[in-house]
Amino acid sequence: MASRLQLLQHFVTKYRHILLGASAVGVFAIKLAPHITPQWYYPTVYQLWDQDGPVQLPRHHGNLFQEVSGKFGVKDVGKFKVFPVYGFYDPFSAGLSWLPGGAVMGVPSYFLNTTKEDVQNKQITVSGKLLDVTSEEGKQFCNSLLFSDSAQKFAIGRELALVKSNAALYLATLPPVCLAGTYAGILYSKQLLGLFQIPFRFRVALNVLGGVIGLAVYYLLSDTMEHYFDHRADKMCAKLGREYAQGGMEFYDKLLLRNQALRVLLGKEGQKMYTPYGNVRPKSMFYMKHPQLTDRRRKVAEIHYFDFA
Repeated sequence: MASRLQLLQHFVTKYRHILLGASAVGVFAIKLAPHITPQWYYPTVYQLWDQDGPVQLPRHHGNLFQEVSGKFGVKDVGKFKVFPVYGFYDPFSAGLSWLPGGAVMGVPSYFLNTTKEDVQNKQITVSGKLLDVTSEEGKQFCNSLLFSDSAQKFAIGRELALVKSNAALYLATLPPVCLAGTYAGILYSKQLLGLFQIPFRFRVALNVLGGVIGLAVYYLLSDTMEHYFDHRADKMCAKLGREYAQGGMEFYDKLLLRNQALRVLLGKEGQKMYTPYGNVRPKSMFYMKHPQLTDRRRKVAEIHYFDFA
């Protein structure tokens, strides 16, 4: 067994630069792949369908997108594909508008609701049970699915801001950079400390330790970048005007209201998923991909009160 490990070490040592380059390119390609052909991938997976086929975006929402894209100075609107998504997915965007594949924006199906009757007639099920729209939590949940045009404009605008920021490209670049940095850190640490002559099993242990540290750094930087782009998109959109800032506060208020209702409706599972304020509980204290909704709402409110008071 030891001889096989030594042969593997010899192979890795001999071709380490080729393996490092191939791994970095591979990781970059995997992370960026969904954003190269987003108009093929995302509608195929998330498109809302009914009995007649794919649900088309209503003209009203198309006009909202046109208005917001004009605010952002988007010249080629045809590079964006906007479509309604099924379920309770929040608004999302993907792609790079300057690539041939363009970009996509998923509009939540609940954005298509205009009245409480629209929501109640959908016969919503939560955890396999039909939602009781007459209960306090049922009313709260239904109310959280009704968004004004201002809130929808903010939601559309923040996704446009993410696309214009090329967030997908930067986030795809981070893994290969961290991979190369981890390799360089392990290599030069061994050289500086003279660890190339220690027993093989200790070198393996040091490599594993270095890999764990590199992975932790990657998750830390990834969360930091995600938070930066999320807050930046909120700020860019809220500063478009008073209506957008007010819409941003409403948008996050409704998301918090929905999560608070789900916390009760889902029972113990809901308590694990959401805090009493409506924030999404992170899977780990060391891994929180997006900022807390209350924090995002607070920053938008600051822009509203200080910039447009």
